[in-house]
Amino acid sequence: MRILAFDTATRATSVALDEFELRDDPPAGERPRHTTRLMPLIVEVLERTQTEWSAIDRIAVGVGPGTFTGLRIGVATARSLSRARGIPLVGVSTLESLA
Repeated sequence: MRILAFDTATRATSVALDEFELRDDPPAGERPRHTTRLMPLIVEVLERTQTEWSAIDRIAVGVGPGTFTGLRIGVATARSLSRARGIPLVGVSTLESLA
C-alpha cells in the first residue's frame, strides 16, 4: 500500500511517500511556511519517487496536537486532495507518528 503522508502540526512542513521524506524547517525566528511549502513539497515527493496520483492508495495527515492554523492547512489540503482524486483519507496523531 502506498501512502502519501504529510504533517503541518509543528513548525516544519513534512511530506513522505514510502521511505522518502522531504521536510521544510523555517529558520529560527521565522514563521512556519506551510501555506507556501506544502503543495510544492507534495509535488516534489511525487516527482522524485516517480509516482503518479493513480498509484497512491491512501492519504495520511497529521491531526495534532499543533497550532490551529497549521492543522487547518494540512487537513484542508488532505481533504481537498482526497476528494479531488478519490483517495481514502486517514488522520494520524502527530505525537504517535513521532514516537
